[in-house]
Amino acid sequence: MKRILFIAPSYLDLYKLILKELQVLAGNQVDFIPAKHFDSPYYHWVGHKTIRKIWFEYISKPIDKYWKEQIKQGTLSHSYDECFIINGEDCSSYLLKHLRKQNMNIKIHLYVWDSSNWFDYYRHQDLYDSIHTFDMSDADKYEKAEYLPFFIPREMQKSRYQPEFKYKISCIGTDHDGRAYIIRNFIIPLCEQRGWSYYFKLTPFFKEQLEDNNDNLFIEYPINADDYNTIMEESECVLDIDRPMQTALTPRFVWALAAGKKIITSNQNYRRLLESIVSKDVITQQVKCIDVNKPILDVEFMNKKLSFFSKIGMERLYIQNWVNTILYGKE
Repeated sequence: MKRILFIAPSYLDLYKLILKELQVLAGNQVDFIPAKHFDSPYYHWVGHKTIRKIWFEYISKPIDKYWKEQIKQGTLSHSYDECFIINGEDCSSYLLKHLRKQNMNIKIHLYVWDSSNWFDYYRHQDLYDSIHTFDMSDADKYEKAEYLPFFIPREMQKSRYQPEFKYKISCIGTDHDGRAYIIRNFIIPLCEQRGWSYYFKLTPFFKEQLEDNNDNLFIEYPINADDYNTIMEESECVLDIDRPMQTALTPRFVWALAAGKKIITSNQNYRRLLESIVSKDVITQQVKCIDVNKPILDVEFMNKKLSFFSKIGMERLYIQNWVNTILYGKE
């Protein structure tokens, strides 16, 4: 039995799925620390970077102070075999060096489920034993990073027969990159024209968006993974509007693929991103790409029945294999 330190964002409770895999199913002792947000100069949209970095790293040192306080309180008092970090926005070189000093044989692993176009997740890459990322461009850009798409939870690995669907199409997410505009002005009108049932819910990027919400598209709090799974199961098709700043498959895309759903995506890179995961037949059967500048749904694709559904190749993304790949380099 190993003792693992797990540091991850609490966003959408996704960490709970990984924690369960580490703790209960893999038979390890796991100490979980929720990631803490800092007003960091490593966000790429921040101005006056040089001055802010000097202040942040050498004068105010808020992250170092945070971890020194955690150490003082005994939060990191155990001996660890492995450290698993998601994104690592709140992990300074001080913390990583402290972990190595206190645990001579520790292996420290980083998984990044965002793009370096948003934040400099790789600023301490030399201090990690392994790095995996869901962004293919980052895997190409950073020598130590390996491409590994998002995981498939155990619940979504089960084969199900769904003769009827509550929704013709659904989409749940955050209002990044004009998703609300596309859904409101293009997707919903077509659904209503065709008499298709739909479920669209977005958390606003700005709180003010909740004030202009007559169609109830916006919700104040994100939908958790369990409820998301239920809605996806009840949907025949899943709408996936990707972020242009990322070269990656969203969790929404990966989960819909595993669930045998038809996927309507704006991700122009989806074929390249799927090549190492599933066969071309699966891609052709399940995925249709749309242009966000002129998002027209293919009615024939929406109405057709899938002639077959295969999970061959997806096994490497099953959460139990995904965790083993990150920690031990094997599926």
